[in-house]
Amino acid sequence: LDLFEKDLSKYSINPVNTIDFYFSIIYLKFIFNFILIPLFSFIGSLNNFLVCFVIYNNRKIDLKEKLYTYMFLNSMLNLTYCLINFFDILNQCTYMRVYCLPFYSSYYAQYYKILLMGFLGNVIKLSSNLTYLLMIINRYVLVGRNHSEILEKASKTPTRIMCLFVCLLSSLLSFSKLIEYEINENFSFYDYPVSIISID
Repeated sequence: LDLFEKDLSKYSINPVNTIDFYFSIIYLKFIFNFILIPLFSFIGSLNNFLVCFVIYNNRKIDLKEKLYTYMFLNSMLNLTYCLINFFDILNQCTYMRVYCLPFYSSYYAQYYKILLMGFLGNVIKLSSNLTYLLMIINRYVLVGRNHSEILEKASKTPTRIMCLFVCLLSSLLSFSKLIEYEINENFSFYDYPVSIISID
């Protein structure tokens, strides 16, 4: 029996270490949400703004060329997404809601998370990826010959049609984000807004 207890003691969990590890995770989450995300969002906004500024004001660049058009649109989408992420701090709280901004539970903050962070943010991310893909396709077609028919058609399709396709596809794929959360009116022990999964 003593031998058996000694063997078990090797696998026992120290509650103090477990608590320390748990609060270390909470501390890292606080740093990530309140410091790193706003910092990198600001840097990303500044970087993409400079790209848009250079493309738009450089007289040697013709925005009618598809490559530069997609490059400009991609930077604009990235800039918008970075700005949305920067203000996501409105919807963040520390552990057990020790520190929350005064308007964390307001309707405006909840709609911001549902409409802007959830739906529009996802639309912008998908659109950014697709415009980047179109930019690569157009750059690839400009180099060399004997490209596949699909790539040739994609590069020759008018920019407005491709942008409309990108917007529609991104919106359809992001529609589920609109029903992922509901406005929290009375449940103070739930998040703001409240996830449909947590209600069930």
